[in-house]
Amino acid sequence: MVGGINASIVSFPKCVAYGALVFAPLGPEYYSFGVLSGVISYVMVNLVTTFYYGNKILSGGPSSLPSIMLASSLVLIINALSAAGNLSNENVLAFFFLLVLMVSFIQLIFGLFRVGELTKYIPYPVISGIANGGALLILNSQIESFLGLPSRFHIRSAFSGYGAFLEDINVPLAVMGAAIVMVLILCRKYFNKIPGPLVGIVFGSIVFYAVPLFSPGYYLGDTIGDIPISIWDISSISRADLLFTPQLFLANIPLCRQLLGPAVSIAVVITLNCLLTQSASDSLLYSRSKSSREIIAQSMGNMACGILGGFPGNPSFSRTFLSYKTGATNSLSKLFSALATIVIVLLLKPLLPLIPKICFTAIIIMLAFSRFDKWFLKLFPKIFSKSRYYRNKGLLNILIVMIVIISMIIFGVFQAVGIGILISVLLFVVRMGKTIIRRQYSGTRMRSNVERPMREIEILKKCGSRIRILELEGSLFFGSSDRLNGYVHDIVTKKVSYIILDFKHVSDFDLSGTNVIRNMIKTCYRNNAILILSSVRRNSELDQILDLKENVFESLEDALAWAEDQLIRGQVSEEELEEELPLAKLDALDHLKKGDFEILSRYLERIEFQRERIIFSENAPGDAIYFLVRGRANIFKKLSGGRRKRLSTISQGTVFGEMALIDGEPRSAGVISATQIVCYRLDKSRLENLSKRHPDLAIKILTGIGKELSKRMRISIAMNTVLQR
Repeated sequence: MVGGINASIVSFPKCVAYGALVFAPLGPEYYSFGVLSGVISYVMVNLVTTFYYGNKILSGGPSSLPSIMLASSLVLIINALSAAGNLSNENVLAFFFLLVLMVSFIQLIFGLFRVGELTKYIPYPVISGIANGGALLILNSQIESFLGLPSRFHIRSAFSGYGAFLEDINVPLAVMGAAIVMVLILCRKYFNKIPGPLVGIVFGSIVFYAVPLFSPGYYLGDTIGDIPISIWDISSISRADLLFTPQLFLANIPLCRQLLGPAVSIAVVITLNCLLTQSASDSLLYSRSKSSREIIAQSMGNMACGILGGFPGNPSFSRTFLSYKTGATNSLSKLFSALATIVIVLLLKPLLPLIPKICFTAIIIMLAFSRFDKWFLKLFPKIFSKSRYYRNKGLLNILIVMIVIISMIIFGVFQAVGIGILISVLLFVVRMGKTIIRRQYSGTRMRSNVERPMREIEILKKCGSRIRILELEGSLFFGSSDRLNGYVHDIVTKKVSYIILDFKHVSDFDLSGTNVIRNMIKTCYRNNAILILSSVRRNSELDQILDLKENVFESLEDALAWAEDQLIRGQVSEEELEEELPLAKLDALDHLKKGDFEILSRYLERIEFQRERIIFSENAPGDAIYFLVRGRANIFKKLSGGRRKRLSTISQGTVFGEMALIDGEPRSAGVISATQIVCYRLDKSRLENLSKRHPDLAIKILTGIGKELSKRMRISIAMNTVLQR
C-alpha cells in the first residue's frame, strides 16, 4: 500500500506534464484536457494490470518518447484533416483515440503471437539513439513555452533573425523557468528522498503569485485552467463517443492508413520499454516473469486509456523501483497507486487550475535531460583507445546513435524509429549468424588442470554433474542473453550448483546484454547456485561494465578449478583438506607396506615452503622428486618481462618433479608454492642408493610414479576427446 501511494505521489506531476506535452498541438485551450488525460493514462494502466500482469509490481503510465511520438501524431492528424477540409478539434480527437486503440491492438498482437520478443534484438546503440533523439525533440517542443515565444515558433527563426528572437523572449518567464529547473536539480542531487516535481510546482506557484505583488508589470505566463471532471459523471472523462463516428473514418480512409505506420512505431517503442523495464524489475523480485503476458496486460491497459480519454504509456523502472523500495511486493501496490492518484486529483481539483504552466514546462525539460543516455557519452573516449577493436566498436556505435538522432531531427520521430529498426535488422543478420552457446559440458566430462589425488577425482566423478560449463560465442546483447537467461533458469532447477559462462569466444556485447547477466547472477543465487564468469580479463571493458567483485576469472581453467574445489569442500571436511597427509595416503605410495615406509623415511627429506616460494626453476637440473603432503603448488613457464604463466596446479597427495629424474633432462618448467606447503624430497643420489640397498622397494616407488603418470595421461586424453567433439 505504502509503495503504491509513494509511486503515485512522485508520478503525478510527471503524468500531468506528459499529458500537457501530448495535447500541446491542439493549442492552450486543451492544456487542461491534456493534464487530465495524463492522469487517466496512469490510473487505467495500473488498474488493469493489477488483475492481469506478467511482473506483479511493474508500475506503468505515461513516458517521454511515446508522448512526443503521440504529439507528432496529433500534428500529422491536424495537417491531414486540414488538407481534407474536415478540420475540427472533435475530429482530431476522434482520430487520435483511434490511433490509441490501433497502438493497443498492435501491442496485443505482439503479446499474443510473441512478436514483441523480436524487439529484444534491437541493439543498444539504436535504443540509445531513439532515447537521445526523443529527448532532443522534447526539449525543442518546450522552447516556445519556456521562453514565452510566439506560437508556432521554430528554432530556425532564432538564427535567421537573431535580434528579433531576443526581443521576443519573455525574460521574467525564462528566469522563473530556469529557477524551477535549478530547484529540481538541487532536489535530485541533495534531497532525493523528496519528490522534486512537487517541490518545483510549489516553488513555481509561490513565485508566480508573489512576483506580481512587487512587480505588477511582469507577465509570467498562464495557469492550467479549469479541469472539467466529475466523479459522478463518467461522460465528463470518457471520449468513447468520438470512436463511434464511422462516417468520419470512412470519409478519411487515407488518413487511417497513414496512421498505421505511427501506430506500429509507437507500439514497438512501448513494447521495447516494457520488456527492458520488466527484465530489470524481475531482478528486484529474484524471479522471471512472462514477457508476453506483460505485453498483453499493458495493451489491455492502453485500450482502457483510449476509451476513457487517456493515451498509451509503458512501465517505468524508476516508478517500479520506488514502489518496491517502499514496500510493494504484489500487484495490489498498483491498485493503491491508481486509487491514490484519483484521490489526489479530487482533493487538488480546486488548486490544479491555479498551477502555472511554466512549472510543468520546467518538469518536462528536466525529464528530457534525465532521458539522455549517459552510455552514449562514454563511447567517445573509446575512439582514442589503443585497441583497434575497441576503437572500431566505439566509432560504429557512435555512428549508429548519430544516424538515429539525425534521422529523428530531419525526417521525424516515426521515420527515425523505422530507420532504427532497419539498422537493427541488418545488425541482427550479422550478429545472429551463430548461436550464443557454442558448446556445453558437465563437470564429469570436463576437468580443470589441477592434479588431484584419487579420492578427490572420485568425488568429481560422482558429483561433477553439479558443474555445468557453457562456452559462449558470438554477440551478447539483449536477445541472445535473454535466451541464455532462460536456459540458465532451467538448468539451475536440475541440481546444478555451479554454472560457468566462458566468454573466450564472445566477440561483441552491449549494455542490455550485460544487464541480463547481472539478473542471471541473482537468479542463480535465488536457486542456491553460483554463476561463474570465465575468460574475463581484469580491467577489460566487460569487466568494467559488469563491475563484479567475485566469481570472475581470467581463464576457464581457474574458474573450473574453483568450482571443483567448492564441490569437494562440500563432500570433505575442511580439516581433512588442510591437514598434512601421511605418505601412505599418497596415490603413488599407497601400495607400499608398513616396513617399506620405515625404510623410505630414512631417504626422504621433509621440507616446508612459505607461499610464493620457488621450489625449482625452469631449466634447473632434474636432481630430485617431490611428494606433496600439504598445500598446493603451481607449475609455470617464464615469459618475457619476468612474467609467469601458470600451466597447471598440483594439490596435496600428488607427486611432481619426476619427469626430469626419469629422463635426466633439465626441468621443462618451474614450480612455485601457491600456499604454504609441506613436501618430502627424494634426490637422485639417494634414489640410486636406495636402488642398490633395497631394489624391490625402488621398483615399487617407480611403479607408483608410473601409475601417477598413467592417471594424468588418461585424464588428458579424455579432456582432448571432449574438446575435439
